[in-house]
Amino acid sequence: MKKAIPVALKVLSEHGFTSVQDNTWIRAGANVYKELHRRNELNMRLSCWSLGEIPWPYRLQMEHGSYDADWYHLGPRKYFFDGAFSSRTAYLMEPYADEPDTRGKGKSPEEILEIMSQAARIDKQLACHSIGDRSTMQFCDGTQAVAARYPRVKDRRWRIEHGQLIRQEDVRRIVDLGIVVSAQAHALTSPDKDKRLLGEKRAEEAYPYRSLIDAGAHLALGSDFPGEGTFNPLLGIHLVVNRTGPEAITAEEALFCYTAGSAYAEFEEGRKGTIEPGKFADFAVLSEDPTTVNRSLIRDIKVEMTIVAGRVVYERPDESTGAAAGDRLSTAGEGRQQGG
Repeated sequence: MKKAIPVALKVLSEHGFTSVQDNTWIRAGANVYKELHRRNELNMRLSCWSLGEIPWPYRLQMEHGSYDADWYHLGPRKYFFDGAFSSRTAYLMEPYADEPDTRGKGKSPEEILEIMSQAARIDKQLACHSIGDRSTMQFCDGTQAVAARYPRVKDRRWRIEHGQLIRQEDVRRIVDLGIVVSAQAHALTSPDKDKRLLGEKRAEEAYPYRSLIDAGAHLALGSDFPGEGTFNPLLGIHLVVNRTGPEAITAEEALFCYTAGSAYAEFEEGRKGTIEPGKFADFAVLSEDPTTVNRSLIRDIKVEMTIVAGRVVYERPDESTGAAAGDRLSTAGEGRQQGG
């Protein structure tokens, strides 16, 4: 971890990342962030998660360790409520199209109620892996039952991680229960696989970002790397904007979900997620505006510069001259100023 994490953070900076919500799970990863911060080498802000399924002494180390509120803070407790489409273990209401005897598998309602009741008693945020529509229905059922006893649950921003297939009636419940859907645009890279596993109709209804946004749900977009094979946010925006079917969203909406939506998911919307006075000076400078460029070209946009806490942590070199992004941007700015 001491060798790999600095390399990974450098690569993420090159792609415009200023924050990462990390399924850390064990204390060793958080300790690397702590040491990098001590040496003034930490180039982004991190949320460190615990895992509900691991033995409690290890979870205790994560949840009661020391953190830095600005740079590496404790995030939610993670649980797995079902599996994945590709292994046919995501828990579905109806069978898989290519295996009619299979609906996947998930936790029992009793297990879910116990997990949620425990979290509610200690006022803990949950982040629960739920891909299939039956699993997400059970997540909503459990949240609704627990919220009847602990109304503050609706303010804890319990998270559905993935939410790749959601019944329309549960979209409304997600809004009413204050649930955040933390989704991964990069899952859209294999539409043919989804059609084979789910059938044409369900594949078109999957990844229901349009439905969630129109209903007023809080949607956060991320990568799920290495669960998904890619992590570039601009590719993610490209995928959700250029997908076929009724669930496509606009580039402006996708940018919001990647930034303000993700900040909201970790209770940080008062300090980051938008560029405005009083918030962290964390942002990326892009070669083009994703909201105005031809949408087919969004994936080709380059990150010119990444700035965290007002400090430049990445500058893209010019491939022909080797000039840093800052030099190119300064020259361009001078030209615009002279031109009025």
